[in-house]
This record gives sequence, C-alpha cells and structure tokens, in this order.
Amino acid sequence: MDDFIEEFLKVTRYMESPTSYFEWAGYTALAAVMRDNAYVRFGAFRRVYPNIYVMFIGDSAATRKSSPLKALSRLVKTINNTKIIEGRASIQAVLNELAAVKNRENKTIKGASCLMYTEELASFLVKDTQTSGILTDIYDYHEEHPVLLKSQEVVTLKDTCVTFIAATNFAFLKDMFSNVDVHGGLVGRQIILVENKARHKDLGFNDPTTDVDLEPLIKHLHELARKKGIIKVTEDAIKYMDDWYKACDFEKNESHTGFEHRAHIHALKLAILLGASEPRFDLIVEKRHMVRAIEKISKIWVNYKKLTASVGTGSTPIGQCITEVMVMLIKMNRPIEREFLLSTLLGRIDAEMLDKAIMTLEQSGLVYTGGNQLKTTYEISNKGRNMFLNELEMKGKVN
Repeated sequence: MDDFIEEFLKVTRYMESPTSYFEWAGYTALAAVMRDNAYVRFGAFRRVYPNIYVMFIGDSAATRKSSPLKALSRLVKTINNTKIIEGRASIQAVLNELAAVKNRENKTIKGASCLMYTEELASFLVKDTQTSGILTDIYDYHEEHPVLLKSQEVVTLKDTCVTFIAATNFAFLKDMFSNVDVHGGLVGRQIILVENKARHKDLGFNDPTTDVDLEPLIKHLHELARKKGIIKVTEDAIKYMDDWYKACDFEKNESHTGFEHRAHIHALKLAILLGASEPRFDLIVEKRHMVRAIEKISKIWVNYKKLTASVGTGSTPIGQCITEVMVMLIKMNRPIEREFLLSTLLGRIDAEMLDKAIMTLEQSGLVYTGGNQLKTTYEISNKGRNMFLNELEMKGKVN
C-alpha cells in the first residue's frame, strides 16, 4: 500500500458518500490512532498535536453522511489503542469516561485521548450550558486538566487529546448551535465539510470491494499507533507556511467564526496527517505536505460563511438571550448590575435564561462577572466586543 488515504478512498470508491467525507474520515482515523503520542513543539511550553474536530454538513440522507463514519469507526476500533465515545451522553459523562482507565480486550487504555464519534450530532451530546465551553477547552492538549462539573465534583483529565467527528444537516443547526457556539471558538476549531449531493448512485450489490482485504489499512494504523516523539517540520516547510501566514488577510471577508485565525493550526495538523498517511512515516513534515495542507484548508473557508448564514444570530431562546445581553453590555460600555439588566430586559428574558446565557458567555471568554456579596455585575471582554460589534451593527441592533 502506497498511501493510507489513497487506499481508503480506493476501497470506498463505490459508496455514494462524497469523496471529501471519506477523505476527512481517513484523516480522522489517522489522528485518532496517533492520539497524544506525537506532536510538533514550539518552544518550551507549546505543542500542536494532530487531533482534529470534523463536522459533515449535508442534506438529510441525500449525502449518505453515515457511511464514512462507520468505516473509520470500524478501523479505529480494530487498533484498540484509544477510547471510543459514542452514543447519547452528557458532557459530564464524557469527561468521566475520559478520566477513567479503560480495559478492553485485555488491553489497558489510559489518558484522556479519544475518538468522539456520532452519525448525527443532534442525538449525541445532551446539550447544556457547559457543553460548548468544555468541547472548546478540550480541543487543546492538556497534560493535567481539572474540570469542575455541575455536581461540584472535580474531574482531572490527563494527557487530553480529543479527536471528534460528527455529522448533521442545516435543518438541525439552528437548534444545536447558539450564537456563542458559532462565534465563541467551537466552530472555528472544527473542519466543516458541506456537501449537497452524493457523488453517484449505486445500490452496492455490484460493489467489487464487498470482500475487500482491510489488512493493509489496519497494518498501517497499527504501525502509526507505535510512533512516538517530537515531529520535525523541515526548514523549507516552515518557510512556506510562514510566507503564507504573513500574506493572508484574515480580516477580508471574515466569517467571524474564528476559523480564519486558526487556519494555520488546521494546516499544520493536516500536514502532519498527510505525512502520517504515507508508508514509513518517520515523524517528519516536509514542504510538499505543507503545500497540500494549505491548499486543502484554503478551499474550505467558504463553508464557514455558509454556516454563519444558516445559523444566524439569536436563532434559539438562549441564543436570543445572549444577543440581548451582549447588545446591552455594548451599549452601556461599563459593568452592569444584574438587577438593572433583568429590569431593563423585562419581558424578553428571565432570571433562569440570564443565568444560562452568562454561564455560556463566561466559559467562552466573552463576559466577566464581578461585583460583591451585595450586587453582581457583568462586563463585556475585549474579545466579546470585537466578536459581536461588527455583526450587531450590520444587523442594525447597535446605534
């Protein structure tokens, strides 16, 4: 086998799902089995791991979103070197799973590395106000990371390296993603793939790959799972990436999801995975990997504009509450007392909705809570102001 992704696309070529879905499912499989074993190092404190968050968005059933996910899940489960989290669960249950030591098929799996996987995002995580903030937080590697649950129990995650892949359609997005989900960093950390139709129609009865030998793919993943250490990026690869990064105008036609400002990290992660897809990967990222990665990442920018156009601001009650609070904080341009905020927005939000909105905004770094025992105040952060002001002005909500 010459290349894992090419072989994966070859054995799935008769399936109806779009090629881009299978390609990124393949990258997800590579990322999941690499887990926290290898990384690119920046100085003494910063590391970039190849874990990725991927989202397939397409019309219900028409794009056959589940087929690539089933294929990658089967491969990763065969390797049995990382935790697999699937099925409906709360974010608190997910954290407990990540913190636990698992024994599967006489093998002990430690650490908070995992593949989170679902064929329909709407039926996966039980949505609560902590979900978005925690998913955003655990995207980055943490050697040791305590998380406070709603029960006030502290769960400590070690060597956190989460790879996440899910599928959904635009009909669900407005109920699933609040304005903060879109603009607070969670969407910007995801690779968004948008497709409207299957690549071809084929019932599958005449698929010559029905009895395909998956052993070459499995063997490659087993070998990759044993790779450990620091990934080297060659000088010419660094120069190419640096020239591209400095030449990019991230504010031009910005989606306001944060993706543009994380594009270089996405490109680096993909460059690692492109190298990992090749046989005899020796933990070196070369210029050719970087060129292909940047080209692929650049082509998906338009998908973030599509997503923001579909979701919009204040698309759910909690999303509307968040918008009302942010508008008020921007208008007042000072810390606002909780009592004043509730009385000013009387009839539009209540105390329970405000609590949920503030918790989400705090976890996303958009609002600070202050005050004392007698009064609670809320103040917008610079990040929150910059994120919301342009959008709200365009919608005519700030005078």
